[in-house]
Amino acid sequence: VERSAEAFQKVKDAHDVLSDPQKRAVYDAKGDRGLKKIEEVLQTKEYDVVKPQPKVVVCSATLADIACGGAAALKFRRRVGCACCGGTGARLDRAEPCLACDGSGVLVMPTDGFRLERLPCGACDGCGVRAPECRECCGAGFRVEAGSCSIEIPKGAEDGARITVEDEGDIGVCGTRGDLVAIIRVEDDDQFYRRGADLILKTPLKVSLRDALGGTVDVAAPTLDASVRIRTSPGTVVAPGRFYASEGLGLPAHEGYLRGRLVVSFDVEFPARLSEAQAVSVAKALDGDPGAATDG
Repeated sequence: VERSAEAFQKVKDAHDVLSDPQKRAVYDAKGDRGLKKIEEVLQTKEYDVVKPQPKVVVCSATLADIACGGAAALKFRRRVGCACCGGTGARLDRAEPCLACDGSGVLVMPTDGFRLERLPCGACDGCGVRAPECRECCGAGFRVEAGSCSIEIPKGAEDGARITVEDEGDIGVCGTRGDLVAIIRVEDDDQFYRRGADLILKTPLKVSLRDALGGTVDVAAPTLDASVRIRTSPGTVVAPGRFYASEGLGLPAHEGYLRGRLVVSFDVEFPARLSEAQAVSVAKALDGDPGAATDG
């Protein structure tokens, strides 16, 4: 019975070879060894069932976007594994033993002296077979398609923050989807510097010397979405170039309910000159020497 089964299997295998022009050509060229090599490659071919690596894209955001948070639309290009060739880029059903290495995958090359060294075959990359490229993907193993999705930018997000969107990245051969990772890049602002949750106004606010000395500063200062009044209390002297902070007027703290500060500086406008009477009055107000104020 066993002999009959073996004989039947041989007849069946011979029929399969003779009825398949591709297998017959391989058999005529390399015999049973060539057929076994092709079958090994086809059986050990691993399809991409593993989740693809995350695809990383950059999402630009303004300070206003960071202050308000909300949705941002992304457009990108992603890879889709070729199901026709299993992502190999080759038609393995038409593979043939490599002629350069006689299907072994290695070449024996002489080195210095009488020593021989076994090297991977460069013609077949060491696999022992060669196959024409896949027509569907032109040998790349994948195709590229346009992708789009929406992400939520959290309020107060830092530059370089990463937002992961599941299953929106590259697509594997078997349909497994990778994740999309969006990196937030905060654009430079024309009016403000950012330090954490604090906003620093780039241009100093102009105030008169009288208001600076008398504590009566009342000027408008811009914010990201409106303007506010910056006021000083009587007796507060505003020094030129010094920074002053107003609490709660900056950016939202990341993952918190508090806001940072609005930091401003003042450009005190000094008069070109003072009359003698004005100089005396200033000197008296500052408890100085009236005579010294008018010298020179």
